[in-house]
Amino acid sequence: MIDMQLFMTKDGDICSVEGWWHPEDKVICNYIYLQHPDGDVEIEGNRYVKVIRKKDGSWRSFEEQLEFIKKFGRRYIRAYFIKHKMVIDKNKIKKFYDPFYTFKQFSRNYPKEFSDLKEFLKIVGIDEKEYDNIGMVGSYQVGLRKEKSDIDVLFRFNLERNMEIFRKITALSSKKEMEVFDRGKKTPLRVYFKEKIFCCHFAYKNIEDIPKIFSRRYINLGKVNCEIEVIDNIHSIYTPTILLGKIVRTGQKIVIVIYHGGNKGEYKVGDVLNVYGEKIDSGTGIFLNVEEVEKVYDEGKIRC
Repeated sequence: MIDMQLFMTKDGDICSVEGWWHPEDKVICNYIYLQHPDGDVEIEGNRYVKVIRKKDGSWRSFEEQLEFIKKFGRRYIRAYFIKHKMVIDKNKIKKFYDPFYTFKQFSRNYPKEFSDLKEFLKIVGIDEKEYDNIGMVGSYQVGLRKEKSDIDVLFRFNLERNMEIFRKITALSSKKEMEVFDRGKKTPLRVYFKEKIFCCHFAYKNIEDIPKIFSRRYINLGKVNCEIEVIDNIHSIYTPTILLGKIVRTGQKIVIVIYHGGNKGEYKVGDVLNVYGEKIDSGTGIFLNVEEVEKVYDEGKIRC
């Protein structure tokens, strides 16, 4: 399974895979579309309502999404220590959509847009021989696309190659004419190019590269608020984002987990972060599960 990959439940709802860690018989996810006869979206001949956005296009907060889901009679089971995510049994899933097949479909169905995508891929160093490692996520997986829709590109290479591509993407997104803001925040993994927004996502190619720090068993060791310096960001471009840091005051090393896709690609080695969250013992290790995080720019304000 791949972060942002869509799947259909046996009830016909469409959900999005959330992150790269999933217990053996379950999937951590969120609802995207609920099947309903009065819905204004059509997928595979059925009507759907969208969960994450309102009819006017504005975003629903997570609390609003929960109320919306309950109104339509769906259950929400929280995913262990992970806030704002749910868990579903694999035996309740009808099918998964394939991001790599979606990429091939896009190349056939949208030749002009695909020509722009090819040019973007070339700029970030992707040769056509590597296209087997390129996928597409987002709503086009279920056949939905508007003229001005973003293009969600998925890169699945080894750790070093993904980071090489990431650096080329951020070199573009840092240019004034190519930068993209989302809800007032500059986004390092989005690039404005050819009058389109290219949203970039990464997946692990090799299972052995995936951090082994989560489990169903977990103990909450309490709240933590501390300043932490990032010392390794090799896993910072995925969801969940994993950073290795050291507590500024003590020098103690600690693993930081940020389970929010909006934080991907934001943190560099040397950044000092003001982190608020919960210390979690998963049985395989201890990590800081982040609830709020911000960069510290004034060294005089560093504490802990």
